[in-house]
Amino acid sequence: MLRQRRRIVEALLGARYVLVGDDFRFGHGRRGDLALLREQGRRWGYEAACMGTVAQEGTRVSSTRVREAVADGRFAEAEALLGAPYRVSGRVVRGDAVGRRLGWPTANLKLPPAPLPLAGIYAGWARGPGLGAWPAAVSVGVRPTVGGRRTVFEAHLIGFRGDLYGRHLAIEPVRWLRAEERFDDTAALAEQIGDDVEAARRVLCNDSHSGEAVT
Repeated sequence: MLRQRRRIVEALLGARYVLVGDDFRFGHGRRGDLALLREQGRRWGYEAACMGTVAQEGTRVSSTRVREAVADGRFAEAEALLGAPYRVSGRVVRGDAVGRRLGWPTANLKLPPAPLPLAGIYAGWARGPGLGAWPAAVSVGVRPTVGGRRTVFEAHLIGFRGDLYGRHLAIEPVRWLRAEERFDDTAALAEQIGDDVEAARRVLCNDSHSGEAVT
C-alpha cells in the first residue's frame, strides 16, 4: 500500500508540495492524516501543509458544494465558491468525426480521470492560446443517437475555422441548455445541434465573462 501511495504522489503527480484541507484523511478506514502525510513526505521528497477552513457567508467551502453547484447548473454559485469560473481543461484529441459529418465539427477533449459533474448540452466559452474567449456549444454525454457508450466531452466553437488537434483548451460552461436525447436519425440530431448552437449564441451574447462581442 505504501508503494502504491508513493507511485500516485510521486510518480503520477510529480508532487513536491502537497496542500490539504483541515479535514483531510486518506488510506484504509481514513486512518491516514496530515502527520502521516508529512512523515512520508520526508521520506519521498515532498513537503505537506494544511490549509484552514474557508467559509463563505458562514458556510464551509468544499469540493462537494462546488460539484453540486456545477451539477445543478448553478455556475455563478460555483464561481463564487472557487473564486474563478469553473473550467474543464484538456488536450484536443481525435474523435470519430461524427460532428464534422453532421456539419457541426467539434473539439473533443481528453477527459480527466475523475468523473465530471456535467451532463447534457451547455453554452460556454472555449479558451486557449490565440483564441481569447470563443463562444461554444458544449456537449457532455454518450451520444445515444449514434450508438455511443462512453462519455465524450466536445465543444463546437461557433464560427471557428481551423485545426485544433493537439491544442490545449479550457471550456467554461455558463448555462445548461438541455439534457442529452436520443433522436430517430442523424438528420434530426443535426437539426437539434443547429438549434443548440443558436441557443448558445443567444446566451453568450449577454454573458459578462468574455470581454468580447459574440456575432
